[in-house]
Amino acid sequence: MFGNIVLLLIEFLICTATAILFIWVLINGIKLLETILCVHLKKQPPFVPATEKVRKIVSDQINQYYTNAKSVVDIGSGYGFLTRHIAKNTNTNVIGLENMFFSALVAKILDKHCKGSKTIWCNAFDYLGNTNKHFDIALAYLGPNIMPTLTKYSDKFDVLISVCFEIPTLKPVRIIDAGGGFTYYGKKRKKFSHRVFVYDFRLQHSE
Repeated sequence: MFGNIVLLLIEFLICTATAILFIWVLINGIKLLETILCVHLKKQPPFVPATEKVRKIVSDQINQYYTNAKSVVDIGSGYGFLTRHIAKNTNTNVIGLENMFFSALVAKILDKHCKGSKTIWCNAFDYLGNTNKHFDIALAYLGPNIMPTLTKYSDKFDVLISVCFEIPTLKPVRIIDAGGGFTYYGKKRKKFSHRVFVYDFRLQHSE
């Protein structure tokens, strides 16, 4: 009797471990395929989540300088760490735009527990090009080669807050040093200091 119980327990543990391993392989396989498709073939920026310190700097900027802001769009939102942080810590509703299916799926699940946060699986630039919505603030943590593209959509938002990467042709109204840390980007692993760049397109348009 006792031996049968032990055998059943061992079988249960083996089945559980096998199921966990299968799920782990499946998830990482999907992430690998998405990385190959989006990063290496389509030359889109890799997914790198903003640090907790950087997320706080972004929410502090909104609470200090843009208290009337109600709508925020996070361009390339990944798992939605920054999206949900802003929704929780400011008086805004945040839409995250993410083109990687698995990242968007995880974000959508986590959004259910965060009021004011919503993730859309899409190409962010296609969405911005086709939407009639206007956002008070846009967030971006993309890459140096993609930043100039954001200027094409400056009529869709008033303020852009960019993590690590600046727009070479525009002067930011503020640059906040995160006090350490780097993002490595590109094949040569170029280092970019953790800084936050704030651009006000209302000022750009008035010049």
